[in-house]
Amino acid sequence: MIKRFLTLLLIIPVVAFCTPQATPQQEDDKNQEEQKDPDGGEEQGGQNTDPDEDDTDLYADAAPEVKDGDLVQATNPLVEQFLTEVNYEDKTCKESTKVLDYYGGFRGTDLNWDNWKKEWPDGDKPMKYSIRWSKKDLDDKNAKLKLHLEDKLGWSGDLDIALGSYYVEITNLVPGDEYTYVVTTEAGKQITGGSFKTKDGCTLHQVFFTGASKKTEAKQKGTGVRNARDLGGWPTLDGKRVKYRKFYRGGRMNDPWETMLNKQGKAEVLFEGIGAQIDLRGSDDVVKTAAVNGLDHCAPVIEEGGKVMLGVTKPSNKNCAKWLKFDQGRTDIADVSKYTPTADELEAFQQAYRGKVKQLFDFCLASLKANKPVYFHCSLGRDRTGTLDIIILGLLGVREGIIAKEYEVTYFAPVGYSVSSSDKESNPEPIFKNTRMAWVYSDIVPYFWELAGSGTFVSGVEKYLTEIAGVAKADIDEFRSLMLE
Repeated sequence: MIKRFLTLLLIIPVVAFCTPQATPQQEDDKNQEEQKDPDGGEEQGGQNTDPDEDDTDLYADAAPEVKDGDLVQATNPLVEQFLTEVNYEDKTCKESTKVLDYYGGFRGTDLNWDNWKKEWPDGDKPMKYSIRWSKKDLDDKNAKLKLHLEDKLGWSGDLDIALGSYYVEITNLVPGDEYTYVVTTEAGKQITGGSFKTKDGCTLHQVFFTGASKKTEAKQKGTGVRNARDLGGWPTLDGKRVKYRKFYRGGRMNDPWETMLNKQGKAEVLFEGIGAQIDLRGSDDVVKTAAVNGLDHCAPVIEEGGKVMLGVTKPSNKNCAKWLKFDQGRTDIADVSKYTPTADELEAFQQAYRGKVKQLFDFCLASLKANKPVYFHCSLGRDRTGTLDIIILGLLGVREGIIAKEYEVTYFAPVGYSVSSSDKESNPEPIFKNTRMAWVYSDIVPYFWELAGSGTFVSGVEKYLTEIAGVAKADIDEFRSLMLE
């Protein structure tokens, strides 16, 4: 009876941070949006150019051109090579990893802790292209232009183009897809149009959203939303496929002290169609408002990933103290690093975290039903994000060996995401530790296999959700029906 009372008492406070409605933007974010954007202006497009110059000069800073009838690469070649060449068998996550054989976010560079902020291969960024038009196509260089882009999967988006531009850049393309584009003036005159296809070398849909940072350190490390990708495209054991543009995982969209997105980046988030945001960060850096106005928002406050996040193992004393102080309002805890929780408090933590997992699932299902694609993240998009990613893909029936490859794609993100600065204390040089053999993956995947017994990986994930986290079987069935095709 005491435990039941604790569970009810402790789960209630976290629900307040999941809001299926538009949330106000932070004042600091609003101020930055009103300032001149240092990384791309208010709308997407090329810079104003002297009309007396040759057309060639108009595209000096543009990405490679995509033309009507072209076939182009969507996924970054570094990632595609890894995903197409590597095959992991199920239940082998503790045996080996192959991702370190590939050039990732830092491998092969002259990397040490003194220059890690300057080494930025962009393996996590999708390919980018420009749609172009000439001076003769545009009677008035100050005409307001808009890009309409749509694909055969049923997605479409509209993006404003900066005044005086002679090209607009596009990225975040789905592989194996067909796109139609048209650029028009405000009056409806077509400036250019056409169609193109993307190669289907692999299924991964990477995304990147433009950003500008106020912090000098972050400027050195690069800007924007990094380590981001769609969970769609993966095949399932029953012959279906996970739908694209329903769930995205990645690094943070905002910090308590700054935004990771500039005005262009926020427009790109909405252009992609994202309608909801899950912030999986803990009490030190969680933001309880959405990064972009209009997004539904959920922030359950989670201190760490793995089995602790699942609520099936005890947390550290410090993380339990954080939960007691910040989640439960324990004013008697002055220093979380010195507090020793009781056995009942450690048990209550685990019960509350099982409730947080159910809270996340409920938010995901509600977002699906409302047709609001979800972007979920922690700080780097690795551990807590990886935990939720494994739950979602596992529940949908993606083979565990494939989930392992998807998990290791974080290796291709830059240092600061694939490897965090906190690792300096334990490693003389930056070392990628988030393979399938270590960290979160090797923590929770064997646990799900153990729950599965002689069954499949999906049965282990489902057993956890229904019997431990308290998710209804009917909700799981509905989730699958909305996510698979």
